Amino acid sequence: MKSNKKNVVSIIYELTLATAIFAGILDRAGIFTQNLQLHTLYSFTTISNSCVMVIMLFAALVQMFPPVTVGSVLARVRFIGVIMILITGTVYHFILLPQKIAESPSYQVFSFGNIIAHYIAPIGILADWLLFCKKGLVTKREPLICVLVPVLYFIITTLYGFYGSTIPGKETSYVYFFMDVGELGIVGVIKWVAVIFAAILLLVYSLYAIDRILAKRIKSRT
Repeated sequence: MKSNKKNVVSIIYELTLATAIFAGILDRAGIFTQNLQLHTLYSFTTISNSCVMVIMLFAALVQMFPPVTVGSVLARVRFIGVIMILITGTVYHFILLPQKIAESPSYQVFSFGNIIAHYIAPIGILADWLLFCKKGLVTKREPLICVLVPVLYFIITTLYGFYGSTIPGKETSYVYFFMDVGELGIVGVIKWVAVIFAAILLLVYSLYAIDRILAKRIKSRT
């Protein structure tokens, strides 16, 4: 009975969070204001938010119509989603936000889309993982995938920045300022990448350790 109540709470929570994230994506793209900002759709923020939104919807559906065979796979995918969205929130708050405020004091920090994408989504997804996701199912491959995803994104968007056209609403073809070789130089970009990569490694393996610790505690209680 207790398990059924927890499933109901989890389903409601995940559907609500997925809806909020979808609304945040639309707001950042300018759908609500009819001031389209479609370049936001290929930012890491939108990609990570879209991924966790789909994961939340799927997690809710699995609980409503539970196919037993996807349990461990879903747990591992959810772990990757948590890491992606935490990277989004961390990089935004500590790196991008100070830069944006320095460049434009009128920058809307507390816009609906920003709050959802960079704060509500990371905190909400982390809480969902801690409260509702099975622990101990993440293998040693998932942390490597978590590291590979932002690395691939960086390579692809940097190549676009080097060869592509200027992004609408910006004076550069680079999605993020720390990728801008023309502005920072190769050494400057490498320094930023090193700092961010180190932070990602710390985040990935800290969460992996937490997963193992929680799994052992849960196992010891049963």
